[in-house]
Amino acid sequence: MTEVLSGTLAGLASITPGSGFVGPQAAALIGLIAGTCSFFSAKFFRKKGVDDVLDCFSLQAVPGLVGIILTAPFCAEKYHVDSITSKWHLLGV
Repeated sequence: MTEVLSGTLAGLASITPGSGFVGPQAAALIGLIAGTCSFFSAKFFRKKGVDDVLDCFSLQAVPGLVGIILTAPFCAEKYHVDSITSKWHLLGV
């Protein structure tokens, strides 16, 4: 149950950077990807013995970075981002 709630929190943290630029389906996909990354990040840090009792890094930083990166490829067309090249240009900006 803890992992499910943590994944939900990670999903919400991941969609925050792109909340005004992606549609609902893309937001759900970004949340799912970030929740998975967060889960494996927490497992990795526990295995390495990192002392992060509340998994703050895995629940906030990892999903936030994933959300930032995935905003560019999932950016909605209504924001005048009409080609793959310009979407990846957003990532560089």
